[in-house]
Amino acid sequence: MHRGVTNSLTAAVVVIAAVSLAVTGCTAAAPPAPSSSQASPPPSVQTSTMTVPSRSVPAPTGLTQQQLYEKAVVRYKAFFDQESALDSAGGAPALPGMIHQYVMEPAWSALEKAYRDLHASGEKYVGTPYYELQHVAVHDNPDPPAGTVVAIKVCELTQGAPSVSPDGTIVYDGSPVIHYRRAYFKFDTTDGQLKAFIINGESVDACPFN
Repeated sequence: MHRGVTNSLTAAVVVIAAVSLAVTGCTAAAPPAPSSSQASPPPSVQTSTMTVPSRSVPAPTGLTQQQLYEKAVVRYKAFFDQESALDSAGGAPALPGMIHQYVMEPAWSALEKAYRDLHASGEKYVGTPYYELQHVAVHDNPDPPAGTVVAIKVCELTQGAPSVSPDGTIVYDGSPVIHYRRAYFKFDTTDGQLKAFIINGESVDACPFN
């Protein structure tokens, strides 16, 4: 993912969440953690203990936290593929409708703004970047955003293609960039699907977990 989009996404989600909290009177969620990108073979399932957060929509009967985690990983992988294609294209005026299968508000609006801004900037990759989802694990946040049923943390890697501005100035040299992100999921009341509604993250020097 474009390094600027990672920071823009986090900032936008924080602003949207803050506005929502001001209206509802809820307690603010914990601030986003650094986002890093690093890639590897199929992510291993981490078995660390999870705190079961409050739910806006009950999980399907009999679905354990382990099953929720595995379901979230599958959906995030699909989202990662869609987002990588969007990033490689230099953003877009609007998000592809398919992403709605994996992301809901307020993350949807934050993503759309970040990629709309990237598209408007005119920055383009020279060649095709290499994207890889390297590490995935349960994210144990003792104070998750209200409604969270499961949270994951990921490290993603982007490298291999420089990015240039419309006047030819190199804004990114194609060197490896690691994004560390946390995604919080809940069930969308409109279709009953598990979706990410908060995605926080930033670029880091190294993935903070294995």
